[in-house]
Amino acid sequence: MGGSRLHHFFVSGDDDVRISEVLSSTYIGVDASWMMQKYLQEYKSAIRADDCTRAVCEFVQRLDYIEKEDVFAHVVFDGEYPCKRDEASRRELARGLRRTRVLEKGIMAALKALEKDYAVAPYEAEAQLVYMQQSGHIQHFLASDKCVRHVGCVGGMHMHE
Repeated sequence: MGGSRLHHFFVSGDDDVRISEVLSSTYIGVDASWMMQKYLQEYKSAIRADDCTRAVCEFVQRLDYIEKEDVFAHVVFDGEYPCKRDEASRRELARGLRRTRVLEKGIMAALKALEKDYAVAPYEAEAQLVYMQQSGHIQHFLASDKCVRHVGCVGGMHMHE
């Protein structure tokens, strides 16, 4: 099953094909940065103003779409380290959505309150997702960074923008 087929379950919970028919009782890993860039663009001005409530709700609602079908997501956030700052600035210029600490902390607080699985990777979320898949914690993952394209052979589900 290709990544694009899994992707549509994040878009709407009213699809003709039910995710449970494809991935019943499955754990997937989701790169938090991918979800923010993909689904929170309409909230970017509010996010810049540190008003992230609606963006956080949208993020959680995307996870709820698939979890209603007995598929569980483990969200992984990128870690903080100095060499990542330049990459984050480049992405912000390219994509227009600024991932703020307020946004990420808000999402993490919501996930914790709702008892949803999440983790902060030591470095890159994609590397953590690959590790989680290889160690059997998740079966598939969704991410979009170029580095994931090179590890597709491990069976990871990945999205290409």
